[in-house]
Amino acid sequence: MKKIIFPLLALVLLATGCRKDPDIINYYTGSEVRTAYYTVHDNQWMSNDDFYFVDCENPDITKSVIDNGAVGACVWNADNWYDLPYVYPKETSAGVVVPENVRFQYREGMVTIVMQDMDGYLPDEVYGDMTFKVSVIRP
Repeated sequence: MKKIIFPLLALVLLATGCRKDPDIINYYTGSEVRTAYYTVHDNQWMSNDDFYFVDCENPDITKSVIDNGAVGACVWNADNWYDLPYVYPKETSAGVVVPENVRFQYREGMVTIVMQDMDGYLPDEVYGDMTFKVSVIRP
């Protein structure tokens, strides 16, 4: 009897204690990645009452990309690329530190970079040149 119980117990533990993770399958669909770099000078930013923005033409953003591809953007900040949206502390002219948000949005043929203080107000000013990288994954 002991000879039968031990193998059955081992079999039950083996069957219930281990589970195979599903296989991860990487599909290559022949997608193409196109990357564009934009340097925005402080005099190129436009503003409305709430935020600064700049429109950058990008012919790689097509209807096909919007429907089936992807668009990503980064900002260069002194030492590294940071994915957008990116929030960083910025001191106002009044000496108050306010989180500043840099984000992007896109439509066919265009990417718009937006900069706004997280308190909902227009930033005091934009300091110096900023470099952005926009990558488009075409289906």
